[in-house]
Amino acid sequence: MWSKRKTELSEKDLRRRIILCIGYVFTLICFYHVDTSDNVRQGINLWEAIFTGSFFEFYSINLASQQSNQMVSFANYDMFMNLILGLAQLPLFILEKVIGNNIQCYFWARVYAKLVLLIPTWIAGTGMKKIAVQIGLDEEKAENVFFMFMSSAIMISSVCMVGQVDIVSLAFAIYALYFLLKGEEWKFVLLFVLSVQCKNFSFFLFAPILLLKEKHVVKVAGKLLLPLVTMYLINLPFSVIDSIGVAAKRPRLWFMIDCMTRVRLSFLGVDIPVLIIAFVFVCIYAYLLPTPSKEDSVKWYLYMGLCGILPILICQLSFPQWMVYILPMTTLLFFINDNTENIMRRLLLECAGTLSLLVGYLVRHQHAYNFDNMYGMLIDKLIPLRGRTLYGLQEFNLKYTDEKYYQIWTASYAVFLVWIVVFLINNYPNKKMVIQKTEAKKEIRGLLWLRAVGGFVLCNISIILYCFQLLMTP
Repeated sequence: MWSKRKTELSEKDLRRRIILCIGYVFTLICFYHVDTSDNVRQGINLWEAIFTGSFFEFYSINLASQQSNQMVSFANYDMFMNLILGLAQLPLFILEKVIGNNIQCYFWARVYAKLVLLIPTWIAGTGMKKIAVQIGLDEEKAENVFFMFMSSAIMISSVCMVGQVDIVSLAFAIYALYFLLKGEEWKFVLLFVLSVQCKNFSFFLFAPILLLKEKHVVKVAGKLLLPLVTMYLINLPFSVIDSIGVAAKRPRLWFMIDCMTRVRLSFLGVDIPVLIIAFVFVCIYAYLLPTPSKEDSVKWYLYMGLCGILPILICQLSFPQWMVYILPMTTLLFFINDNTENIMRRLLLECAGTLSLLVGYLVRHQHAYNFDNMYGMLIDKLIPLRGRTLYGLQEFNLKYTDEKYYQIWTASYAVFLVWIVVFLINNYPNKKMVIQKTEAKKEIRGLLWLRAVGGFVLCNISIILYCFQLLMTP
């Protein structure tokens, strides 16, 4: 089953990648969300702290940026993620010092800040194909894994629209999974630790996988505690030296804890967060299952990883950039499912689920997709938005802010939830993984293209609305 073959791109696959890259570049440079702006400022501030001899007062420097309206939010990330942001924004820091003005006022600087996200995105996609080749998928399926992962509406939304850095953590997590499947333990542990340093979601992804694989509670606890201890040690000097700056992160931390524990079940007079119930259940279930054989381990690891990450995503208020963490498991499980007879129906259901989720985001989190994020970007440079009366997602939501707004939001999320439930049932690893050659390859490629087009259209809905209003204006 395990494969070490080298793969080469066919002309069709290369052409498909180029078109996908063009779609990414266009969408990236048309929108600039406030989260991207804050992340860029944090990266620049890291170098400011280093060159002014105030490295351990980094969070206070960000606090000053927030108070001077250069940032909307406080610096919420732990230091490892800030180091990555600093590495990415070094050119902008240098240019800002040379120009002497806020570098984010310039279109080309914003373009750079968005396009740099393509690096971890492409690394993550390449890692997905490496896993596909490693577990024995043929070249056609391996390339489809890459394309299905990269062209997901969830991925496009997270990277291109919100411009968040969850893709960095996900890239580390994908390669951690790759080395776990290869049996290279120390590489897995290293990348798992790095992934959690960026964002904590990987902890929930790998905890049930380790409990399923190891069965040694102390050993598993050591691996799970390692990234948390590492995070604590890295942040400790900043907490001691810059207590006021670090304290500015706490309201955001408590907000996240409140979101995670808001949905509760009452039991024996005690309200218990549903997220904790679901995650603990998954971990106990994984531990009680027998250790899978090498042949079955791939499907079991992917399945339990998906079950581990889902509670934290669907049992609380979830933001558009977070759902990317399900994509490695759903994409790989889709192509190793040995039921080839209904593959088109399964793909159609996946399209309905993910695109419906994006519709829900357009309603619930319209700030990430509205005209406001287009100012100073490509379309605004070509056809200026200022001075025009625009009717967009925000105005639509204000008009239908009661019953219809609520129905669209809940109905879209319900379709996604139905897909997740059906997906979990259909992919339960109750039999050996058998890689079969997939029929209807042309139909699958065509439907993957339609799926990608649907994702890009929904993400660029504000551009479409803007162009439509221009055509309708006399």
